[in-house]
Amino acid sequence: MEKQRRAYLFHFSRKDGRSFFLDPFQDPNEVMPVLESCELIGLYGNEPKVEAVTWFRNELYRKVESAVKVWVAERRFIPRFLVSSALFLLVYLFLSLVIRDPLPMVDELLVALGVSAALYVFLSRRDLSSAWSSKKRAELRGKVDSIYFEEDQFVREVEKNLHRLETGSPQQVLESIILSTDSFYAHLNAEAASQLARYIEQKLGSRELKRQEKKIRALLRAKRGNDKREIESLSRQFSAKKIDLSLFAVYHGIKSSSNKG
Repeated sequence: MEKQRRAYLFHFSRKDGRSFFLDPFQDPNEVMPVLESCELIGLYGNEPKVEAVTWFRNELYRKVESAVKVWVAERRFIPRFLVSSALFLLVYLFLSLVIRDPLPMVDELLVALGVSAALYVFLSRRDLSSAWSSKKRAELRGKVDSIYFEEDQFVREVEKNLHRLETGSPQQVLESIILSTDSFYAHLNAEAASQLARYIEQKLGSRELKRQEKKIRALLRAKRGNDKREIESLSRQFSAKKIDLSLFAVYHGIKSSSNKG
C-alpha cells in the first residue's frame, strides 16, 4: 500500500501575541486535492489559543464550501448547459411559431435567454444541495476536523527567530539576511521546512520574493553585504512593496539552512 503523503499546517504567534497560520490551502485549487490525498499534520511552537484554532477551522470550512461549489460546477456544467440550451430553443420556437401576436425577435431572444438562465441557476442550486454534493462536503469537513496540532521543536525555533527579528530595525533584519546570521536551525525538519518555505512564498508573493532575493544575491556577489547605503536602499524597497520583512528573513533563513543540510 502506497504511503500517504503528508501535508503540514503551521501556527505561529507574533511578538505581540497575534496568531497566524500557514497552510497548503492558500491556492483554492489545492483545497480538495490536499484534503482528499494527504495526511494533515498541524505544528506549532507556542501552543495556540483555542479561539485561534476555532477561527482557523472555520476558515477551512469556508474554503471547503468554495471548493465544493467549484467541483459541482465543473462536474455538472455540461448537463446543465445542454438542458438550459434545449429550453432556450424550445421557448424561442414557441414564441416564434405558436404565439399568434408575434413579438420582436429581440424580445423573443431575451425571454428565451431569461428562462434558460433561470433554469440554469435552479439546477445549480439543486446540485449544491444534492445528496452526492452533501456527501462530498461532509467528507472534506471530516478531514478538516481530523487535523491535530502538536508541538514541534523546529517550529519553535522558527517562531523564536521571528520574534527576535520583529524587535530589530529593517536595516538590522536585512543585515541578518545578507550575512546569513539566521540560517541555522538545530532541529531542522527537512520535509516541513520545504513546505513552510513554499507557503511563505505564496503568502508574500513568489514573484516579488524572487526579485528581492536576486538583489540580495547581487550584493553578496559584489561583496557589498555590509554597505549601509545599499541596505538602506533595499529597506526602502521592502517598505514600498509592503513586504513582511521579518517573515522574509525567516524564509531566507529556512532556505539557507535547508541548502546547508
